[in-house]
Amino acid sequence: MQVVSVLFSNSQNRYDYLDPFGAKVGDVVVVPTRRGDAEVVVAEVKESSDRATVEILRIVENPF
Repeated sequence: MQVVSVLFSNSQNRYDYLDPFGAKVGDVVVVPTRRGDAEVVVAEVKESSDRATVEILRIVENPF
């Protein structure tokens, strides 16, 4: 399963999530967080990551 690195709008940090849907760079995806679900932008697609333990929930079809 591929891994995506995402950017939250209020942070410069990247966070890794498992991706069962095949998201691409620039896609908007929904991810679970401690504060609830959030829409974030995929910044990078990776083969693997030791930090990814949670899956993205879905790809947003029409984000704007």
